[in-house]
Amino acid sequence: MPSTEDVFTSDTVFVRNAQYALVEVRKSKLKNLDSLDSHIIPIPVIEKTFDVNLDKLYADKGAVMKILKEKKLKATICVKRKALPLIPAYSITTHKSQGQTLPKIVIDLNMPPGIVEVASAYVPLSRVEQLTNVAILQDFNISALQVKPSKGQIAELNRLAVLFQQTKQRYAQYFV
Repeated sequence: MPSTEDVFTSDTVFVRNAQYALVEVRKSKLKNLDSLDSHIIPIPVIEKTFDVNLDKLYADKGAVMKILKEKKLKATICVKRKALPLIPAYSITTHKSQGQTLPKIVIDLNMPPGIVEVASAYVPLSRVEQLTNVAILQDFNISALQVKPSKGQIAELNRLAVLFQQTKQRYAQYFV
């Protein structure tokens, strides 16, 4: 494993217990904030406290769960986590991704309000070669995957089916 000297440049500063990160967003329309340079946005550390149900974590009901039940202890623990809410990413729209094969993707299947198109879920889910290369960003409503085609889309599919049958008859010698 390479040492930190091999990975980071000599001017790298390591900060522990940061309160915020300063992020440059080049296309930001924000004016300068206080004494910060233009396009610099402070992102504060977020602290979250949540309970973890050990019943779900230890589904096999192994030794840990046995001990908890014997001692009549709750099977939940409280977790406090501090983190900078940053995800390095490159994003594109579903429309831009059409026709591309991408190595790995993260998809948000929570659709914006309004009419949901059939392609809204299908296109991004079909951009990778393997299902293991898809990560779904957050829980979503199953209805995002159950969109019915519009009347216009059904008419187009029917038109293409008729065209296919006509082509198949006309060029039967080429169809095996």
